[in-house]
Amino acid sequence: MKKRLTALLLLLCLILTSACSASTDPEKMPSEEELTSESPAAPSEDESTPAQDFSGINELEPNSDGVYQIYSAKGLANMADHPDGRFELLTDIDMEGAQWIPVGTQAAPFTGSFGGKGFIISNLTIREGVDGYTGFFGVNAGNVASLKLENVNISVDKGYAGGLAGRNDGTLDMCAVSGSLTAKASAVAGGLVGIEETGTLSFSESSLRIEADGQATAGLLGGCLKGITVENCTYSGPMNQKDGKLFTGFAGDEQNVEYISCLWRDNSNSSEFLSEEAQRMRDTVEQRMRRMGTIEWTVSENLSFLYPTSTLHNQYFVEGEIYKGVPYTGKCSSIERFLYCFNEDGTLKDFATQKPVGYDNYDMYMGVDCSGAVYWAWAGVSPSTHFHWTQNMLESNAEGCISVGGYEGADTLTDTKQICDLNGEQKMARSYAAMHKGDAITTYYSDPATGAHANHTRLAAQDPVILINSEGDIDLSASYLITHEQGEGLVLGHNTSWMIDRKIPLISLFKGYYVPLTNQELMDGKQPECVVTIDNDKTGKAYMTTGIVETNYRLVSTTIEIKDEERNVVWEKTLFTPVDKFETARSDYVARKTAKSFNLAAFAAYIGEMRLEKGRTYTYELSAVPATGEKYVLKTFDFTE
Repeated sequence: MKKRLTALLLLLCLILTSACSASTDPEKMPSEEELTSESPAAPSEDESTPAQDFSGINELEPNSDGVYQIYSAKGLANMADHPDGRFELLTDIDMEGAQWIPVGTQAAPFTGSFGGKGFIISNLTIREGVDGYTGFFGVNAGNVASLKLENVNISVDKGYAGGLAGRNDGTLDMCAVSGSLTAKASAVAGGLVGIEETGTLSFSESSLRIEADGQATAGLLGGCLKGITVENCTYSGPMNQKDGKLFTGFAGDEQNVEYISCLWRDNSNSSEFLSEEAQRMRDTVEQRMRRMGTIEWTVSENLSFLYPTSTLHNQYFVEGEIYKGVPYTGKCSSIERFLYCFNEDGTLKDFATQKPVGYDNYDMYMGVDCSGAVYWAWAGVSPSTHFHWTQNMLESNAEGCISVGGYEGADTLTDTKQICDLNGEQKMARSYAAMHKGDAITTYYSDPATGAHANHTRLAAQDPVILINSEGDIDLSASYLITHEQGEGLVLGHNTSWMIDRKIPLISLFKGYYVPLTNQELMDGKQPECVVTIDNDKTGKAYMTTGIVETNYRLVSTTIEIKDEERNVVWEKTLFTPVDKFETARSDYVARKTAKSFNLAAFAAYIGEMRLEKGRTYTYELSAVPATGEKYVLKTFDFTE
């Protein structure tokens, strides 16, 4: 959505403050460690790789070095005719719509070599092997390196199946596979291989989603592993279920197997075990946060927002540039309030173009800070949420947040560094592991020894990925959380103060002294029914602005519409529930607790703006929008002017 934003943004420069801080201290910038821990940014469209010329290569015949060079599905299929051949991949290959027959059988295994060279084979649907061995390779007795498969789809009800090979008697090194594997009946299945009793399995990763019924034997790396050493292999896939129960372990059936530096994903706290209502609530929270961080808008003139208390929060907007995300401000307003500033054609409404006189000249503030974004994401499902800043979020403040994972000190301490120091790495890691999508993670501390201080809040966009080593401990460097977060000013070159789908290792969270939090409704997995009422149901023109609208959720706005006999809207006014005034924003956050009602008397000052024709009949409609987002029509009647 592209919206034009002009003089309204000038209002923000007067109200923007270091919103995530208890004083004039700026909110903590992402640490260098956190920034360097993220995945590399994808290349922009103008950095695409030039198309390669394969016209001089015959992929059905070996070159002068005796190597089959593969650049198409046809070349891949040629492997089946030369199971002792040497093959190398020259480019990514999309196998969408093709059925893949596993290469190599028990009678004629693949004994050659395959070098993937970092390229990707995607969208494979792998048919069940003719002799019961199913995978990209049915039976591998050769040397395979850097085979990378994405979006693989395998389904078997007998035999042995694995993402890379049904049976491995050779070498599988530096390989990776993602997609889905469904094992039923008597099948034996694993994320990398179905069965391995000899051969080498090393430096490889499976992120297959493995589904197995109660009869199948399944493991995260192998279905059946015997007498081998597995080195530096990882299973990082999503939920695995067996008759509705979690199964974990490197192999479904194993004997005398040594695992060296291997990791498996602990899915014991997956949101898939939650009720459908709980999952829906958490999806709603994530989607609300994502929308706040991805909405697009622009300005029609260059604007600068210079903070009076912190240069770190300065923001600069350039004419014609497209910006993403609700702006960063300390006033904590809803996205509905932001959108209300614009007409349908993208121009600003008249009230928004007026020049401000002071901080609180208007009650039309837009934007959120880091904790405010989480507040509005939660408010749609949680009427008990009413915290204001990061320092109010800890459970010990009794402002509607509840600790996650059972870490010590949650009910007494108000400094997250003290909490993390008290609990240590593994206990905090277990608490991070207990999070679900939609929970929050916050830091608020001061360190007298170093002078460091921070306050920041993020929302979990997904369940955390928790990787366990063979000793049963969580690997904090390999485990991670995907978050959405509002930042503190524009990130250079990105035209946004938001970071959406940011990958953060748990070790960075622990070193940043973050603790996980949720609210009562998300913890219970039950969303209270939204009720919106008015205490005056009298009709007639005299009662247009009398009565109090009340709801059990945060009330976003109340609207009066006047329609003529043709049902055209001839007058409309929307008023939003108030947010904190600038001069009390640091100490008084009563607005979030009390903004569940609205006195219609506030409309009295605007009724005189109506220009109605005498003798004509009009329809009055009163409606309200709570934080759940639905529109509730509370009263309607006809009157004659």
